[in-house]
Amino acid sequence: MTRRPLIGSLIAATAAVLLVISGCSTVRIGYGAFPTWASWQLNKYLSLDDQQQQIARRHVEKLAAWHRRHELPRYRSFLESVEQDLEGDRVPPGHPDAALAAIGRWRPEVTAAWTPVAERLAPGVAELGTTLRPEQIERMKKRMDESNDDMRREMKLDGSAQQRLQARVDRWTKRAESFFGSIGDEQRRHIRQHLASAPAGEEVWYAERVARQARIVGLLESLSRDRPPVDWAIQVSRDTLVALWQDDPQRDAQLDAVRKSADALSAQLLAMATPKQREHMVEKLRGYAADAQALAMAGE
Repeated sequence: MTRRPLIGSLIAATAAVLLVISGCSTVRIGYGAFPTWASWQLNKYLSLDDQQQQIARRHVEKLAAWHRRHELPRYRSFLESVEQDLEGDRVPPGHPDAALAAIGRWRPEVTAAWTPVAERLAPGVAELGTTLRPEQIERMKKRMDESNDDMRREMKLDGSAQQRLQARVDRWTKRAESFFGSIGDEQRRHIRQHLASAPAGEEVWYAERVARQARIVGLLESLSRDRPPVDWAIQVSRDTLVALWQDDPQRDAQLDAVRKSADALSAQLLAMATPKQREHMVEKLRGYAADAQALAMAGE
């Protein structure tokens, strides 16, 4: 069975942020390759010595095994519940309010998946962090800056308002096509019209990204400098990682407005979806759920 990119992305992106890799949520790798990929990324960002590579590999493999056994079944159940919503009468075609309500139900399920992963990552972050040297953390900062520069270019943050809008439209169009297979001219027009009048969230999202990276850097600098006892190192790592996705209060209102606008557009597109597009989405979800089940069973 094909190990679809979404399943690999889910675990890879989660671990990437916490283990100070790229922070990218669009990693396209197979789930089974995650330990090798994660170890390679850690070495890319931190230039690990032999002992540190052994530490990283040990914790990454433990994380992957745990995730396969405990989290993939949860993801499968969630995907199946979304599929049932789409096939039943909870999200009928042509009803954006019902679609928006469904998105409101789905979001907490996704958010809740973060905490157990963060808690499992904490011991590895703590052990590796206490071995890091200042030059390794400086290397990580440089790599983060390079990644951020790439994101700024991709999102056209330094371009004109029109260039930013077009980049936003392109991202949403690509996202819609990934779910629906293809979209029609009316849906394309709706995406552009909505985004043209919606709050532009690129700068605030970028600021959150940089702030999260700073929290990770601060954690690793503290672990590297203070070399605290194991229990303390694990606890401070857990506290930092679990809270990593809590928004900055100063940006919270802006982020909330952007999320609400994005959810509204998603709901409208779902309500506009043709029977063929909904069928494509259901089949895709069904495939992801089947892959999650097969991968979980393969680890038994």
